[in-house]
Amino acid sequence: RGRAEAVIAEAEALRMASANQEKETRLEYEQTREMVASMIQQEIEATAVFKQLQGMKEEARKQLAEARNQLCECQIRAAVLVDVASSQHRAQELEARRRMATEAAEAAQRNLAKTRQHEKAALEATRKALEEARHRAKEAKGLGRSTMAQSAEAEAVAEAVEDKATREAVDSVPATLPDFPIADIE
Repeated sequence: RGRAEAVIAEAEALRMASANQEKETRLEYEQTREMVASMIQQEIEATAVFKQLQGMKEEARKQLAEARNQLCECQIRAAVLVDVASSQHRAQELEARRRMATEAAEAAQRNLAKTRQHEKAALEATRKALEEARHRAKEAKGLGRSTMAQSAEAEAVAEAVEDKATREAVDSVPATLPDFPIADIE
């Protein structure tokens, strides 16, 4: 009987040890299962965060590409504006040169017109003086004074008047035309 009791006690101890080991194994299994479930949940959350970050990264790439396109467009616009400003500045310079050339040409035309008017007045004065000298010469002949001295005197007066008119006409002509560069006009 002692042996049977020892076998029973040993079986009971083995059963108890087996029950304790089963309990510990179940507890360890439950802990491992909870840990695996937690890790799976963390993996799912990490995947969601990763996808969200990938979406944000793609959105950032799109924004960067759009910003680069806008920068290129702005640079093109700036270059066009600089070109337009340069063209306008050049056009203004050319317009100023054209105005200066036009004013110089108008001044030359006015001087030429004045000169012609002076010449015309001088020629008219000469013509009148010649007419007067001829009239005096005819009167002198008509009165019977047909002396050569009076004719010579009338001709000398006419020549003097003509010389004076010619000198006045020459003095009224400008020595040079207004000075402006012709190359600037082109």
